[in-house]
Parts: sequence; C-alpha cells; structure tokens
Amino acid sequence: METSDVEETTERKTPPKKIRNYGGSKEKLERRRAAVTKYTVKEMEEIEACKLGL
Repeated sequence: METSDVEETTERKTPPKKIRNYGGSKEKLERRRAAVTKYTVKEMEEIEACKLGL
C-alpha cells in the first residue's frame, strides 16, 4: 500500500500571497495573511524574523 502524502501538505510549495493592508491594524493584517498562507500567526512572526535576519 502506498502512503498518502498528507503529512507533506503542511509545508507550502508556493510562496505566500501578498496581501495589501486596507487600513486595518497590523495585527489584523498578520492574522489574515496567516490564514491565507495556512501558517499560524506565531509561525509568520518567526518567518518575518528570519527575513529580517534576526
């Protein structure tokens, strides 16, 4: 039996979509972006920190 690759779907192959901030709070923007990219807000913060080289 072949094992399904359900576990591998947690990692996204495509880059996250850019979302414009339509006058909302930064926290709300982060939450919406996290929802689109299927990452949690905490994971998004870690990714942003890596991009900034912290």
